[in-house]
Amino acid sequence: MLRAATLSLVFTLSATLAWSAPTIRNITPRGLQIGGVTRVTIAGSSLAPQPQLLLPAGGTAKLVGDAKADKLTFDVTLPADVSPGIQTLRIASDAGISAPVKIGVDDLPQATFAEQIDQRPTAMTGNLAGAQLLKTTLAGKQGERLVVDVESRRLDSKLRPVIRLLDDRGVQVAFSPQHDSINGDARLDFVLPHDGQYVIQLQDALYKGGNPGYFRLKVGDLRYADLAYPLGVARKASGYVQPIFTNLDSQQLTSGRATSFAPTTSPKIAASHFTGVAPRLLVSQSAEFVEQRQKPGERIETPAAPVSINGRFSGERERDEYVVPVEPGKKYRVEVLAQRLGAPTDGVLEVHKSQGGGLGSSDDQAATADPGLTVDVPADVNKLVIALRDLQGRYGPEFVYRIEVTPLSVGNFTLSADANLWNVPAGGVLTIPIHVQRRGYGGPIELTWDGEAGGFDLAGATIPPGATSTLLSVTAAAPGKFAVARLIGSAKIGDRDVVRHVLAQTSDKGYVTNEQVKIGLGVIAQPKLRVALTSDYSSDKLSLGKTIHANVQIVRSEGAKGPVRLKLLTTQIAPQKEVADPKDAKKKIKVNDVDRMLRLAEEVVIPADQTDAVVTIAAPQDLADRSWDLAIAAELLADDKKQVVATATTTAQRFSLSSPIFLQLAGESVYRVQGKLVRSAGFQGVAKITLEGLPVGATAAEVEVPADKSDYVIEIKLPAGMTADALADVKLIARSEKESGEVVSNEVSLPLKSPR
Repeated sequence: MLRAATLSLVFTLSATLAWSAPTIRNITPRGLQIGGVTRVTIAGSSLAPQPQLLLPAGGTAKLVGDAKADKLTFDVTLPADVSPGIQTLRIASDAGISAPVKIGVDDLPQATFAEQIDQRPTAMTGNLAGAQLLKTTLAGKQGERLVVDVESRRLDSKLRPVIRLLDDRGVQVAFSPQHDSINGDARLDFVLPHDGQYVIQLQDALYKGGNPGYFRLKVGDLRYADLAYPLGVARKASGYVQPIFTNLDSQQLTSGRATSFAPTTSPKIAASHFTGVAPRLLVSQSAEFVEQRQKPGERIETPAAPVSINGRFSGERERDEYVVPVEPGKKYRVEVLAQRLGAPTDGVLEVHKSQGGGLGSSDDQAATADPGLTVDVPADVNKLVIALRDLQGRYGPEFVYRIEVTPLSVGNFTLSADANLWNVPAGGVLTIPIHVQRRGYGGPIELTWDGEAGGFDLAGATIPPGATSTLLSVTAAAPGKFAVARLIGSAKIGDRDVVRHVLAQTSDKGYVTNEQVKIGLGVIAQPKLRVALTSDYSSDKLSLGKTIHANVQIVRSEGAKGPVRLKLLTTQIAPQKEVADPKDAKKKIKVNDVDRMLRLAEEVVIPADQTDAVVTIAAPQDLADRSWDLAIAAELLADDKKQVVATATTTAQRFSLSSPIFLQLAGESVYRVQGKLVRSAGFQGVAKITLEGLPVGATAAEVEVPADKSDYVIEIKLPAGMTADALADVKLIARSEKESGEVVSNEVSLPLKSPR
């Protein structure tokens, strides 16, 4: 996460990237018909003016009636060659682009859920909440095949569907619980036993249907294929895959050639009345290996790691073994993907030396039944034996798996962003952080779009050597632009070209999904606030312990009033320090160490009737010697001066250190004061010289001047952090004894000044 500060405040931009962007709350129906026209109603906010509906490739949308900010109606036409599956819709308007909403795409007529089904196949949209039990009736004939498929979890609904099929006697003849292979949705595939009326019952598995509880109930002689083997393909490769959990007549599908860097792809589905999601194939940039075992128990050698091994269990209690060439003395990660991809395989993993001797084993990992472990390869081992079996010894066409063997000693990196909606103000710039986690690689990384991005340009797209982030500035040519794009980072590491996606959304699936890497790009036609520098920074160099200055100007749109607070965006990760917990003096808590952060030297709030300000940026004394990105963020505040109405950013600028060294005093300081004691004629007594008014912590030993001496030297010791300014009120005094009693000299101020 981006850390930036104004005084003791930490500021993150991610919460405001889509502050007033279009928002879709509901879509009716939740499906679109391929080769037909579907009337879709969208409810939300900031949906207009100038709304545009982002559709699957080739689709068109015609606005019906007036465009309202909270409601839109479109007639959507999809050509016959659109691929069936789960797609996403977005709205782009003058307010920017919305977050994606999942919607089913198939060739079925779209309808609203009803108590009677008069036409099959059909796809009915409905909503179920709490303990509701929904029913619909249909007439069936003996021997007729009936598939009932509920899409809810796959559409991000909170409904946990369960389906029952009852005959005209009220007897349950078929049942479907939730299936892992379809992300927790329900589906039954049944041949009707006799003519008559049948009832489909739908309910939540726990009778506690969550909100939202929308669903699509699809009924008819439908086709489906939930998985495919092998589970992955190499980028730019194509071939045949076998569908799993399927009723397709054809047992072979063609995997599409992945020419872009999309993390997954799907085979082309040509079957009519296809329901659900087309099988997902992981796309790798390393070697893909598919098991071709001649006999049970045979060891198979694979290409050298990095490699992805695709296999399946074909016999009872089968144990599959692979010999994988590796580099001696290096560290490797061995990860199994099965249940996370929807396969039932419950793997048990073992790793051995090729010459014998175990190196580790794994059953379940945190939050998944898929095993995985990290292996330190001994110096005398150049091949690993990787063995996998199902915990219960199960087997069959659906018991597939994927083993990924990845070297950890090879340089690598991962990239992430704080948000997946990037709405750029027209005539302005959006500056956002891109973070990098490095593993054995400290060089530069180049950020580019993976394909076309509709005229959205990037500045600051090079992450410099050693940096853990960059401030990426995005501009758009004009209002009305929108796109959905993937951002990738590229680097040359040794003899390898390494490409990684920028992950704009978190996921716990154990692999990179398409949803994680999609970034919605929109333009805010009339932003409420703009901010820019009216002059360059006073320097592009940061001096440790010093400040730089810049003039800032803000522009409020017509009707936008209120003060504007300025903050600093930086690529610095905030250093931490421990302080006493204000709620419990016996405990310590960690907070940002503001004094060690790049920061605004003082808080800057531009009053409602002003547009200009000067910002002063302070550099800490121990900033690392590398480049740093800085940008100014402006927040338009509401009347209460707390709520943020709108935000804007300047283009980021990259700074370097003018010098990596900084001189400061540490430990105690010693000041020596030399002087002369002047005695009157005839007085030869011993005198003692002292300092009065010393501040707490400062010390000075009393000095005795013998009767035959007049010169003296007195030393003053100041503790760390105390300067000579603290001695301003200190007086030098001499005392001596005379027959009549003690005599005291005049008071002398110290001639000391702090070093400059």
